[in-house]
Amino acid sequence: CDLKELGSGKFGFVKKCMNSNNNQYAVKKVKTETNVEQEKINLINEAIIMIKSGEHSNIVRIMGVNILPLNNEIDVSILLEICNLGSLKSQLLNHKEKQKPINSSTLYKLVNDIVSGMEYLSKNNIIHNDLSTRNVLLNSNTNEINNSIAKISDFGLSIKLNKIDRKLGYMIDNSNTPRPIVWLAPEILYNNIFSEKSDVWSFGILLYEIEILGEFPFYKNLDGSDFI
Repeated sequence: CDLKELGSGKFGFVKKCMNSNNNQYAVKKVKTETNVEQEKINLINEAIIMIKSGEHSNIVRIMGVNILPLNNEIDVSILLEICNLGSLKSQLLNHKEKQKPINSSTLYKLVNDIVSGMEYLSKNNIIHNDLSTRNVLLNSNTNEINNSIAKISDFGLSIKLNKIDRKLGYMIDNSNTPRPIVWLAPEILYNNIFSEKSDVWSFGILLYEIEILGEFPFYKNLDGSDFI
């Protein structure tokens, strides 16, 4: 699997791969310079969340999980479907740079796709916890954004509520896991309380990202300075 790298984050990376039948797929792995063992556990947990969520047209599909012995260690990777247009964020920035605005009907359709995917996760008691334009991937049979479908990806921070949490409507997580602070709801920042309402807040930030065409969502103080 030595094809193009599709993206990377703080703890992992995704590469495009091809099987013996020339079918393309994405492989997500852990970066070697991170806390490898913990991140491998996190990657397995991510795969479990995706498997438990089931299949939906607006959720990136998991195709498999590899857990293999390699040089006295365990190599972990998850196989995902390829979304050929990349992230919504990259498309927004690309169209802005080329001064080719995306028409409103396309954006409305993509937002509706995201709502459909998030509604499905909520019905399955899954809190995504990292909803943003960078974690929404686009796929199109014509390689055109006007004919694309949005799919929610990256479940590395996701939580599936247990029976007690479902009765309460939220859960408290004191694990101190690094999280994308700009997209976090106030109740997370102050009390570590996670619920589907947290995802609704993040969805609001995502809409703002679309409004500013993929730029980082800084907020402005009254004096014009940046506030995060």
